[in-house]
Amino acid sequence: MKTQELVDRVRNEAQHAWENITDQYSHLAKLKNTAYVAFKPSVGEAQGDGLTNGKDETHWALLPIDSYEADDQLMINVEMPGMVLADIHITIDGNELVVAGEKRCPVEHSQDNQNFSREIAYGSFERRFALTGQRLKKTGYETRYAHGVLTIALPYDGEGRRDTVRTITVQ
Repeated sequence: MKTQELVDRVRNEAQHAWENITDQYSHLAKLKNTAYVAFKPSVGEAQGDGLTNGKDETHWALLPIDSYEADDQLMINVEMPGMVLADIHITIDGNELVVAGEKRCPVEHSQDNQNFSREIAYGSFERRFALTGQRLKKTGYETRYAHGVLTIALPYDGEGRRDTVRTITVQ
């Protein structure tokens, strides 16, 4: 292959790769969907999983939320399969519900195994959800995690304050 042909081929492939990257970014930007959440790998995974080559590689994934009112409380369902209860943290910060945690890579996906593809996002994440205009009680929250769905029940109270940070324990 001649030098000019090689240069042209590299230029075309680089242009094609750049167009793919910008197309994907444009697609995400058009959606403007807060359900797309950044999963940042833990230090151990970023250094040795064989896919990141030691780089801090953020993956994006859906963490969708459904919310509705029932029996004087705000019900929130967060779809988050593959989680461990101890790795889920819920707080209320002002008028935002914050669901954070870390989805850990299973042991069978260790660096000793050959990975062919990896589409599941692992790592630490945070999702913020704006709460309704009604004030919430300071206590009486109920949560459960079953079949990959975290359900949070937040009772309403006309006297609750939005300027405090509260932590909710997942049961």
